[in-house]
Amino acid sequence: MWRRAARAEEIALGECCDTGQALRFMSKAALRGAANFRFFADRAPAARDGQALPSPTLMNITTRVPVGPVGIITPWNTPFMLSTWKIAPALAAGCTVVHKPAEFSPWTARILMDIAEEAGLPPGVWNLGNGTGEDAGRALTEHPDIRAIAFVGESKTGAAIMAQGAATLNRVHIELGGKNPVVVIDDADLATALEKVEASFATATAEGATIAAGGTRVGDTGQYVAPTLFTDATNDMSIARDEIFGPVLTAIRFTTEDEALAIANDTPYGLTGYVWTSDITRAMRFTDRLEAGMIWVNSANVRHLPTPFGGMKASGIGRDGGDWSFEFYMEQKHIGIATGDPNIPRLGT
Repeated sequence: MWRRAARAEEIALGECCDTGQALRFMSKAALRGAANFRFFADRAPAARDGQALPSPTLMNITTRVPVGPVGIITPWNTPFMLSTWKIAPALAAGCTVVHKPAEFSPWTARILMDIAEEAGLPPGVWNLGNGTGEDAGRALTEHPDIRAIAFVGESKTGAAIMAQGAATLNRVHIELGGKNPVVVIDDADLATALEKVEASFATATAEGATIAAGGTRVGDTGQYVAPTLFTDATNDMSIARDEIFGPVLTAIRFTTEDEALAIANDTPYGLTGYVWTSDITRAMRFTDRLEAGMIWVNSANVRHLPTPFGGMKASGIGRDGGDWSFEFYMEQKHIGIATGDPNIPRLGT
């Protein structure tokens, strides 16, 4: 795995070329990818560990076995790191992998597979299939020899993948979109709160929102926009409901805790949520009712690798991280061994 860390700069540059994102961010994402592989390499020896569940007449044990060949389909926005989230646990579980990266960001997927084979992974364990979702992606989701599909991308595509895999009864783990609320209560420490979501400037102003800051392009090329804040917004506006990437924040006022909760939950998504308050009792009460798979209180997105990653509602099905990953990439087995008269019941007696 040290080779991957050593090639972090090359990977980061490739990510920048494919996605247009900042080198500083992509450098950290490359190192995070190495951390993902190290974590699951350490977990691999325990992947098959089960439980002992004795009964009066049976020694009941559980174990896990690899589910089989899996297809992994990853998006364009952080392709290297998101690929490692899926591929590392699949390999640690003992599965073979066919990886289809997004057609617009394929570069680092090839580097990643080359690094793995240089480190000693046998050829054919990890396979790369480039192409569009309509062709290469569909071939994976409908193939009878693929036992599971792990997908990261938009919700509409996730629904299509579930439909395509129905005929083969493939298990599906889909990590989809989000429109994540940041709830800042009046007792919060404002110096450390608030960052970004994205929306269309023209649509927002047409719907009645006010551009309080930013709202312009930076430079002459039109490739970047200034950090933008919308005020006078309501939760039925497109800027409050649609997932579009970029440095834009939409502020919606609330007066009561119940009103804040209603606004935060009034979305088809349920990926993450953030609550800023100095009242820990309020934080526990609010997070219990907030419809999101991951919630941070008085913190940004700081993920601990053993914790579950995934969303509710239209944000996906399934979880990554620690044993939650192994639950997807492995089949659970129960074995009951008689240790005495099992007293098998007979119908009609």
